[in-house]
Parts: sequence; C-alpha cells; structure tokens
Amino acid sequence: MRSLHFGSAMVDTIVLVADEDIERLTLTNEAVSFLMVETGRKLPAESITTHIGGGACNTAISLCRRGWSSVVRAKVGRDLNASAVREHLARCGTEDRLVSCDQATGTAVMVASHDRNASIFVHRGANELLAIEDLPSLDGFDLVYVAALSSESADCFPEIVRRTKGAGARVAANPGVRQLGTRADDFFSVLPDVDLLSI
Repeated sequence: MRSLHFGSAMVDTIVLVADEDIERLTLTNEAVSFLMVETGRKLPAESITTHIGGGACNTAISLCRRGWSSVVRAKVGRDLNASAVREHLARCGTEDRLVSCDQATGTAVMVASHDRNASIFVHRGANELLAIEDLPSLDGFDLVYVAALSSESADCFPEIVRRTKGAGARVAANPGVRQLGTRADDFFSVLPDVDLLSI
C-alpha cells in the first residue's frame, strides 16, 4: 500500500521545567492557567529535547512502521532543521523526494511545567507556503492523508481532495482549528469526498 502525506514538517524543542522554578497563575473564573517566568533570568530545565514532528511527517512514519510505502509532501527551509527533518524521514524509511525548500523550516518550542500541559511558541515557516502548483501527481497512491494546513497551504485542500478522488485514491483528513475557522466553506465543499475524517 502506498500513501502520500500533505501537511507540516516541524522541529519541536520540548523544555521541561521543575514546578518550583516557574510560577503558575490560575484564573478560577476563566478556567485558564499561565506559566510565568522572571524576565532576564536563566532557569534550569529538567530536560531540553528536540524531535521531528508535524502532521505529514508523523502520519507518514506511522504508516511506514505498519508496512506502507509512505511519501511526505511538505516544505522545509534551507537550514540545518531541514537536514534534520530529511535525516529523520530517511531513518524511518519514509520517502522525502517530494519535500521541497522555501524559507525557514517550521519550528516549535514547548515549555511544560506543573501539570505538563505545555505552552507552545510556534513558527510555521515554509509549512504555510504550499501552493496549487506545488501539488504532485497523485497517481499510484492508495491513500492521500491531509494533515492540518496553515495559511496559504490551506487554500490547496479542496484541490488536493478533488485530485485524489480523480486518481482513484482514498482521502483521509485531519483539519486544524485555524483551517476550519478561516476556510470552512472550502472545507465543506469537498467534505463528501473525504473518506476518513479525524477531528
């Protein structure tokens, strides 16, 4: 079975901070919490780790581990993070021949403490720049998975679905909140052709 995965390629840095080294403020009436750090102070971290992630990479690797032949269609930058993404995909047996370069690779920094519900700083970078002309041929794939798409990339969703169905493949989609919030009409226009929807 062959699958093609549209979406993001990210480099995630996860920082775990001990409860006593960062303050948490919880607003009872609003049911929200905030992590507070003193400005200008270096804080010791329990750990700082880096991982490759993103919807396209994660799902492609997952199916590859289950015996599928998986290809990622995402954009990265011309930077060290792009090399890390490509090396990770290669180590996991996932094809990166459709990964292209444009601006900076998407990155995220997650800071977790107390209940380990992380605050996330994200720069989506090249993940926002997929265009219709970047869409490859979809012939020969059994499944096309479309992860959450950001900004301009989300404009491609209806065309990806139409081309996938035209090529005789199944469509699986996991749209993001921003995509649904800003492009709901486009999403619902092709929803009948989505075979598997994950929200």
